[in-house]
Amino acid sequence: MRWSIIILIALGLGCSKKQEPATTETEQAAEAESPAVGEAPEAAAVMADPEAATDFKVEDLPPLPPELEGQAPLLDAPPLVNVLERGSEPRQELRWRVESGLEQPLTATLGIGVDAVIVLIRSKMPLVESAYDLTMRAKKVRKDGTVQVGFHVTGVEVVVPEGAEPKQTEAQKLAMQERAKVVGSYTLSPRGGISDFKLVKASDGTQAGPGLVDLLRWSLGQMTPALPSEPVGVGAKWSAHESVIQGGILVNQLRTIELVKVDGNRLELSVDLRQSASPQPYTNPMTGAKFELQGLNGTGSGTLGWHLSQLAPRTASFEANALDSAVFRNEDKTRKASVAVHNQRTIKVVAK
Repeated sequence: MRWSIIILIALGLGCSKKQEPATTETEQAAEAESPAVGEAPEAAAVMADPEAATDFKVEDLPPLPPELEGQAPLLDAPPLVNVLERGSEPRQELRWRVESGLEQPLTATLGIGVDAVIVLIRSKMPLVESAYDLTMRAKKVRKDGTVQVGFHVTGVEVVVPEGAEPKQTEAQKLAMQERAKVVGSYTLSPRGGISDFKLVKASDGTQAGPGLVDLLRWSLGQMTPALPSEPVGVGAKWSAHESVIQGGILVNQLRTIELVKVDGNRLELSVDLRQSASPQPYTNPMTGAKFELQGLNGTGSGTLGWHLSQLAPRTASFEANALDSAVFRNEDKTRKASVAVHNQRTIKVVAK
């Protein structure tokens, strides 16, 4: 099997439509990297400039903010919130005030798209959206307002992208049937940070698949804003610096949030997102393949509509894009190749 095809499968793109190599020499160059008998494991690499072939360009992004050029905060630590503008009068304190036993049903449509370049071969999976019917429940509320949240998935429906291959679509539908049998929990602080995320199979309590854990944990975190401790009014802006797990990568993230409208506990927010990540080993949660990250640069934006007596937004529309460059190695480390992946993630929430 060709070396490039092995990497495509490791990325989880083996079933998607892919562009053939532009020239025979490309394949020959990749095959030529096979080490001679007795050669040391650290064989020569197949390297190229794959970023030039993706539609999402790092050079189109503004420079990273200073917060993302340094060390990332601890994972699961409360977001570091910095008020940039306090907004107009009247100003008020923003915090969750949830009653124990509250239940909230919603539909969250989560999308993932991938555009990868391995050496000179490009493989693109169009955005695949899955609509999750969720029921959230406030299991316990502490005196300080911290909420222990439980949730379960009651149904999943795949929104099949136009032009998808029948085999790929059928595999996704079978995977969705399993995803409709999971329950989870996390802790929501009164200022918006979530931690202690768990997701298990409803049938036997064993850990759910790492791909689903990654997607739901990331999505719930992005749709839950961090709130400032000081009173703010319409037009207020604040930043929230935090670490998140995204596709198996520890990501340094900065959200800039603006209070567009407030009416008591009803909020309308706009969110701008920037991301970076330091070099690190990571495992693709969808396939289990191991990579060595060289760098990541990401951006995102969206809107959130919240009532602070509830556990999930009434409405949400959000899109994030990240380009990461990495090195893939086979199991015995005799070969390696450069990989660039543009990951697109979307969130849409509608209350029931």
